[in-house]
Amino acid sequence: LVTGVQTCALPILFGTELGLPVPFIVWLLSAIQLGSFVCQWPLGRLSDRVDRRWVIAGCATAVAVLSPLIALAGANQYWLLPLFFLYGASSLTFYAVAIAHGGDFAEPDQMVGVSGGSLLAWAVGAAIGPTAAAPFIDLLGSRGLFVYTFLVAAGLAGFVLWRMTRRPALPPERRDGFVDLPTTTALTAIDPRMPERPSAR
Repeated sequence: LVTGVQTCALPILFGTELGLPVPFIVWLLSAIQLGSFVCQWPLGRLSDRVDRRWVIAGCATAVAVLSPLIALAGANQYWLLPLFFLYGASSLTFYAVAIAHGGDFAEPDQMVGVSGGSLLAWAVGAAIGPTAAAPFIDLLGSRGLFVYTFLVAAGLAGFVLWRMTRRPALPPERRDGFVDLPTTTALTAIDPRMPERPSAR
């Protein structure tokens, strides 16, 4: 629901309504993607050492805090670039952490279902997001988009924190380590941790 409206529409819609120069709007879009690129690895490493739900809740909380700050910054270009960088760093990075969290509790033969279900949920959110955000934009202009992202992110953070009270964390030592696989797997097992199966003849 958050990522469905932010990657392209957010800086373009927001910047255009404020009358920002087109080159600067492109910089805002680049700042979101750069934030995601830079922070993907450190957040992933952090989630390997702590309860992954803390990372997810922290990212959602950061989106909830940054959303009104961006709305209040208006056309202040000095503030918008770092705010959009941090917005991308917190909003576009925790999908992979959520997949890893689901994988921690899944058996190896369940991972395809976990990955497929998570991707479907992301796609549904990406489809619903723009429609759900439209009434906020109609009422409040481009700043309404950040009211919407604030509500969704705050709700997600609250839900994750509530779930942490309902289910204990999986200790880091019980998690499977990262397995680096080649880009082509024609002659090898997709997951080397899986037991070998007899070939059909």
